[in-house]
Amino acid sequence: MSFADYQVIEVITKQQLKEFIDFPYKLYKKNKYWVPPLKLQEIEFYNSKKNAFFEHSKVKLFLCLKDNQVVGRISANINENYNSFHNEQIGFWGSFEIINDKTAAEKLFSAVYEFFKKNDIKIVRGPFTFSTNEISGLLVDSFDSAPLIMMPYNFEYYEKLLIELGHYKVKDLWAYYLDYETYKKIMAVDISKFINRYKLTCRKINFRKFEDEIKILNEIYNDAWEKNWGFVPMTYREFYNMGKELKTFVPEECVLLAYTEDQPAGFLIALPDFNFILKKINGRLLPFGWLKILLNFKKINRGRVITLGISHKFRRRAIDIYLIQQAIKYNGERFNAGTELSWILEDNLVMNKILINFGLKHYKTYRIFENKIE
Repeated sequence: MSFADYQVIEVITKQQLKEFIDFPYKLYKKNKYWVPPLKLQEIEFYNSKKNAFFEHSKVKLFLCLKDNQVVGRISANINENYNSFHNEQIGFWGSFEIINDKTAAEKLFSAVYEFFKKNDIKIVRGPFTFSTNEISGLLVDSFDSAPLIMMPYNFEYYEKLLIELGHYKVKDLWAYYLDYETYKKIMAVDISKFINRYKLTCRKINFRKFEDEIKILNEIYNDAWEKNWGFVPMTYREFYNMGKELKTFVPEECVLLAYTEDQPAGFLIALPDFNFILKKINGRLLPFGWLKILLNFKKINRGRVITLGISHKFRRRAIDIYLIQQAIKYNGERFNAGTELSWILEDNLVMNKILINFGLKHYKTYRIFENKIE
C-alpha cells in the first residue's frame, strides 16, 4: 500500500508563479462553465512590482503538490489598509483552486495559518483576490451557468471542503439579473420631480481626461462604500490601474457619472460581458486573441453592473434609479439579453428592496467564510 506524498511550497520563482497561474486552466479544462482569465492580466496582477496592492499589504502565494504534481493553490494577504481602516487584525485568503482532496486543502490552509500566526493574525476571511475591490466570494449555488465578467466560478465541492476544515459563513453576496422586460419597468418609473428638484444630470466618462476622471471616481468610491461591510479604501494608484485596464476595452457610455447641482454625486460602471470572448480565446491574446476580440465584440449582448455608488451627502435623491435609467438609455439595446447586477450584500436592505420591488430575485449566491486559528 502506497501513500501520497504532499508538499506545500511558497511561490518564489518565475516558474512557480507560472505554475500558480496555469493551474486553474488545467483544473477546469473540461468544465464548460469556467471562463479562463487573460493570462497577461493574471501575470500583472500577481506581480508585486506592478500591482499597487503590494505597496500596502503582505502577500504570500502557495502551491500544493501531490506526488510532485500541482493539485492546489492559495493566496494569503495581510491588508494593512483594511486593518487600519477597521481597527481589526484580519488575514485574507483567496486565489483558491484545488482538486477534490481534503488533505491537500488542509495542507494549503496550514501554510496560510502559519504565515498569519507569525503576524499575530487569529481570524481569517475569504475568498478574496485580494480584497472586496477585486473578485470576491465562493459560488455556492447555480453551478450550471457561466459567470459574468469579473465574477468567480468554482466547483461545488469547494464549500464542502471549507466546512470540513472549520470555516463558517460570515456573509453572502447576491447577484440579480435584469432582463429586457425589467429594463422597461425601470424606465417607466417617474423620477422627474427628483431630477428637477436636485438638478440631476448625467454624462459619460471622458477617457481623454483620464487622470482627472479617475480622481473624481476614486473620491466618490471611497466615500460611497465607506460604511459597507468588508470595504477597504482604494488608493489612487490602485484605482488608476483598474481604470487603465477597463479603458482598453470599455466604451465611454458604460461609465456614467451623475451630478446634482453641478457637483459629482455618483457613478455607475456597466461592463460588456467580455467572458463571451474570453471563453473563445482561452486566456490568450496571441496569436489570434486580439482578432477574436475585435470580431466578437459587437456580438456581446449582455452586461454586468460592477459598481453603483452614491456619495453619502447626496443620498435619498433617487440618483441610484436615475443612474440605472441612464445606463439603460445608453446600453439597453447593446445588453438586450440582460444585465447582471452584482454583487450586493445580503443585508443591503435598501438596494435589495428596490430590486425586489421590481419583481427580481437574487439568482446566484457568493459566500464569504471566516475561521479562527489558534
